[in-house]
Amino acid sequence: MKTQIHDLRKVRMWYEVKELSSNPGNSDSKIAKKLGVDRRTVSRYKKMSEEEFHEFSMKQRVYELVLSPYYPDVLSLLSIDNGLPAAVIEDRLKEKYADLPKVNSKTVYNFVQHVRRQEKIPVPEKIRQTEALEEFAYGSQAQVDFGTAQMRRLDGSRRRVYFFALVLSRSRYKYVFFQTTPFTGKTAVQAHEQAFKYIEGIPGKLLYDQDSVFLKSENLGDYLLADDFRRYRDERGISVEFCRKADPQSKGRVENVVGYVKNNFLRARTFHDIDRLNEEVLSWLERKANGTKHATTKRLPHDVWLIEKEHLSFFRPSPAIPRDEIPTYTVRKDNTISYKGNFYRVPYGTYNGKGPEVLLKVKDGTLSLSNRQGILLAEHPVSLEKGKVRGDTQV
Repeated sequence: MKTQIHDLRKVRMWYEVKELSSNPGNSDSKIAKKLGVDRRTVSRYKKMSEEEFHEFSMKQRVYELVLSPYYPDVLSLLSIDNGLPAAVIEDRLKEKYADLPKVNSKTVYNFVQHVRRQEKIPVPEKIRQTEALEEFAYGSQAQVDFGTAQMRRLDGSRRRVYFFALVLSRSRYKYVFFQTTPFTGKTAVQAHEQAFKYIEGIPGKLLYDQDSVFLKSENLGDYLLADDFRRYRDERGISVEFCRKADPQSKGRVENVVGYVKNNFLRARTFHDIDRLNEEVLSWLERKANGTKHATTKRLPHDVWLIEKEHLSFFRPSPAIPRDEIPTYTVRKDNTISYKGNFYRVPYGTYNGKGPEVLLKVKDGTLSLSNRQGILLAEHPVSLEKGKVRGDTQV
């Protein structure tokens, strides 16, 4: 029934476009505003004969039926964020359904617009992002930045996350890493190590802004590197350069990546635990950020990276590099923490109404939970299943 209503609406719209366009004073933009549709739709309908329009309408109906099983998923995502772009919705459907029908992005866009019309969900005004054009030699530069965002938990509460982003300036090949605490010199170094492992090499120069994670002070134009980062720079022999904060001319590529992570990957995403979030972002990088055509280069970052990685310096992980701090996990109302799809109990009463954090370590198949003072709270065998609750209620 919904499909039939939609077809009738499109038929009426086609006739209205034809009638309004017969007046020379009505531009495509004016007609689009009057009918509440996209200007490109008006332009397309104007060019169609009645026979062409009916053929087009039949084709759209088939597409709509292909995606109709995903109507509830699209509606659920739009209910969380009514401004969610169709590109983000398409990526979430691919993430959730390995057997999603292979339709092009325009088909998904049309179906999302169909759901919007049926549910009367308005489209917020978009802000277009731009990027300064400058070509770099392969392997010559990568840009690094940090971001932070609030995420929604399953229980409706909020969780702040912090992320590190690196992008190769030529290929636009990206890496992103999350943690639940602000980055320090040591954790930033660890993020660099993971990034170099991911991109399979070290670029000729790394560009940063004047972040306190890397700099202690500035003296007459001379930057004083923070101790952890200075030692790391010397050990790795990397070349670093700093620019002013929020400088799109110098560091626009990675600032666009930070915005991309917030507006595409994180938008309307639920926080479960930090390990799962990092697993999800790696899948997103492969599937979306590095696996779809870049808006500026018109090429897949992954394909260009296959060329660029041959121009990166050799990378070998070093045991001398400072390791990451012990990760923290938030205690839930039922006195459990969520870890890799399972729930592990802490002593009754640990939850204090504010969601305290505990330290988590896994060694030899045993998961240990301690408070911030290092006092052991509980130990459990690591579950290889999913959705299980481990531990006694009186732990």
